[in-house]
Amino acid sequence: MHTESTSQPIMNYLTLVILFIYAVLLFTGITYHEMWMDESHHWLVARESDSLADLIHNYRYDGHPVLWILIMYCYSWFSETSVGMQYLHGVISLVCTAMVLFKAPFARTFAFAWVLSYFSLYEYGVLSRNYSLLMLFSFSLPIAWKTRRKHPWLPWLILGFISNTHLFGLIFSVAFVIVCIVRRLVNNQRSDSHSIYGYSIYILLLGLSIYFIIPPNDHPSASVASLDIAFDSVADTLMLFFKALVPIPDVTSQFSWNTNLLTTTLKMWVAPLAISSWLLPLLFQWRQRWLVWVWYLSAVLITGFFLVTTLNSGVRYGGILIIILLVLKWIDSLEVNIPNPKHQLSKNRTLLQVVIISILMTVQVCSAGYHIYQDINSPFSTTKDISQFIEGEELDHIPVLSNAFCNCISYNNYTDRPIYFLNVASSMSFCKWELLGKAKGKNSQYDLSQSIEESINYLEQQNLEQVVLLYHGNEIFTQEFIKLSTQTHARAQYLQTFNKGLVKRENYAVYLIQ
Repeated sequence: MHTESTSQPIMNYLTLVILFIYAVLLFTGITYHEMWMDESHHWLVARESDSLADLIHNYRYDGHPVLWILIMYCYSWFSETSVGMQYLHGVISLVCTAMVLFKAPFARTFAFAWVLSYFSLYEYGVLSRNYSLLMLFSFSLPIAWKTRRKHPWLPWLILGFISNTHLFGLIFSVAFVIVCIVRRLVNNQRSDSHSIYGYSIYILLLGLSIYFIIPPNDHPSASVASLDIAFDSVADTLMLFFKALVPIPDVTSQFSWNTNLLTTTLKMWVAPLAISSWLLPLLFQWRQRWLVWVWYLSAVLITGFFLVTTLNSGVRYGGILIIILLVLKWIDSLEVNIPNPKHQLSKNRTLLQVVIISILMTVQVCSAGYHIYQDINSPFSTTKDISQFIEGEELDHIPVLSNAFCNCISYNNYTDRPIYFLNVASSMSFCKWELLGKAKGKNSQYDLSQSIEESINYLEQQNLEQVVLLYHGNEIFTQEFIKLSTQTHARAQYLQTFNKGLVKRENYAVYLIQ
């Protein structure tokens, strides 16, 4: 008894220490992190919108629920600095961590490893996106589920909020509700007034999410969806969960973020492991089997989305499958009145489970440390360094042009002057996705000579004396580029190349056109 009474305060103290370490690492990472296009665009839409109607209009092409951008819009009333928004995101992530540490019924070692893991600490912590809201409401679901007899409407309200965080949050909530309804029908359970009330709340919030997710008919992505699915796309999608479970970045590349070394260099060798990883939920002991069906239905719908849209199924998306699994296991562990399955896990299976989880969490923690180290030592996006350079050269009053559609939009975090994008002939304070078709895809952009010529044409048309060109091309990463850049058009003065950024499309060479 004495050991138990003393161990609990020690464990509580250790939990506070882990929370403190997480907070230090998180806010240190945020302080050094330069937001890239995906983070900046949503913030800039919120910052540049003059009213709620204007916000909804500007956001109509994004294909995301509106909850995250509404929070940023409210924040923009008080401040227009992007770093404050990043710290706000950090607070949300910190709350998510506290929920896991103090509410989740997991083993302490696992909980400690999770909060210091790649997705909790870096991908959904340091990087400011709507994934933190997805975590926040997903981690609220088990707490609401535990009190459903006292507040039967609360889980459905939380599920409605989950659907308004992210498209994949919507998929998870729909899968959860479908399985719940099927379970009721199979067990011949009638829906009472409380259940109907809860369903009504959920349907209302779900409809709101769908309304904002579905873009206008002229959205360029309308022509992207296709049933002509390539083998490489299928193989890449089937590795989605494995890439997230073992987020070992491609350390051989400067652009290691959102990559996986194993699936990049050893694809054929790890393919059996990647396929087998989908069986991981079955390795655990479940009191409520229906929760496993929720996970697999969510996984099928999410992977189906990538197959149909042919979008890149990067590592960052697979983390959502891990969060869903974590939440469902959390809910399962709350049902203490339901006995464990008759067939207990064998010692060998239990040992296998411990070994696998230990290996996975070790990789997760190491990956988080590596990415934070990289982010501190190298710019995630070079746009902040470029803005400081332009200000230092006293060129910040001169219009800025770029050949890369939308990619350098994060430059606008540090100025209120829109960038003029040559390949769509339009100025933008945030990404105008309706012009994506005009740009002929994200990979199509002017080369250096054409970019300079177009910049000169723009300068003459607008009767300007000077413009700054932010040029992106593969050649800016070569040693010969600086020599070649001095041999360009006489009216183009090469200033400096910023090519150390961790995201390839966020690197630029700066020219003064006069």
